[in-house]
Amino acid sequence: MKNNFNLDIGKLILYLAIFTPFMPKLKLGEINLYLVEIFLLVFFPLLFPFIRLKFQRIVLAMWGIVLVSTIYSFIYVIEISSLLKVIKGIIYIPLGYLAYVEYKCNPRILCKILYSYFLCSFLSLCLFLFQLSESVSIWSGNGFNSGLSNKCFDLKSMSLVSSGLSAHGVFGDYSCLIFTFALVLFFSKKIKLSMLLTTLMFTVINLMSSVSREALVCFMCVICGLVIKTIRKKKYFVGYIVILIILISVVSIYGEYIPLVNKILYTQEAISTTGNEGNIELRIGAWKLFFSSLIDNPFFILTGYGYNYSFYEDIVRSIALKVKYPFILLPENYFVQFLWYGGVFASIYSILFWKEIFKLCTNVFRPWSLISTTYFLGLLIGSLISGSAITSDLLYCQVLIVLGIMASEKQNNKNNQMNLE
Repeated sequence: MKNNFNLDIGKLILYLAIFTPFMPKLKLGEINLYLVEIFLLVFFPLLFPFIRLKFQRIVLAMWGIVLVSTIYSFIYVIEISSLLKVIKGIIYIPLGYLAYVEYKCNPRILCKILYSYFLCSFLSLCLFLFQLSESVSIWSGNGFNSGLSNKCFDLKSMSLVSSGLSAHGVFGDYSCLIFTFALVLFFSKKIKLSMLLTTLMFTVINLMSSVSREALVCFMCVICGLVIKTIRKKKYFVGYIVILIILISVVSIYGEYIPLVNKILYTQEAISTTGNEGNIELRIGAWKLFFSSLIDNPFFILTGYGYNYSFYEDIVRSIALKVKYPFILLPENYFVQFLWYGGVFASIYSILFWKEIFKLCTNVFRPWSLISTTYFLGLLIGSLISGSAITSDLLYCQVLIVLGIMASEKQNNKNNQMNLE
């Protein structure tokens, strides 16, 4: 009886998480939280037993180590806001098993994920067009489409405000995730062509307006996987040619008004004239600074600095005064970040997490598993050269749900095979 009650609560929270992309965060003083995060915090003791799948246990170990390192770092500098971010990484984990169970009972959950994406994309486009102006730079947080992930509803003023953070890369990667998901479902005959084309339309619009080179890498990887699997089928080949002609025509006519095109041209011009691009150079500088700090403080290779920005800033301040290369403070690389957050052990579990992701990808939705594999390959490439978007609340939440569905599909395949035998 108790377990059924927990599952009912979990089901409510799961659907709240599925519909989270089209909801702004709630601004509670200095803290911004999604509504689903409030429910997860309150009911986490009931949901903890639902951390049962292998990838969930790996993620729990990864964030658990980061939590211990963060608490240890409070000996030097206390930063409660960072502790809350680690806790957020933990409370999302039960969503994977909740999606696993719900997919078994109700496969229509797949369509609900797509409907949530359609509504999110439509609202995001409306907001983007409303905010668009010629005076806004493509490097400005208001100059590109970040979805609703950087929007907050201020309960004090009862108005929609910006969080002040840029989330365009996260929104672009989320769009590519849902497009990949739709492709696999279509070729597995679980959704109709109309839903796939609607997903494609919104994904292209989101990518064009989000100004994320990392998301573009994801999208190109998925397209490569798709072409490899279908190039020999004439009807698909003709479709690709038509879509390609339409895209080239749109870019040729309206390219100067498309933020992503402007950013690619800027990057090309910067590299051709100066030999580098400022944004990339700053990120490389951050990696150099981080590893210099570990050379000076080898003990933290083991423990990491914790998810504690203030403590890390104190550590590298003296080093930063000596270096002559440009840098930003935070190293934007998935594995480097977990080495920073929790030391070598957290970094090892972060690698195991990716290993489990690719293991799931190659074992479900065959023969179309290559498409989902190429998405996560693109996301991994982006995580290596840029920020770790997969740990951001919006994408992290949706990835855990998709992985739970993939794990459920894997189990269904096993059961079907056993029944045949």
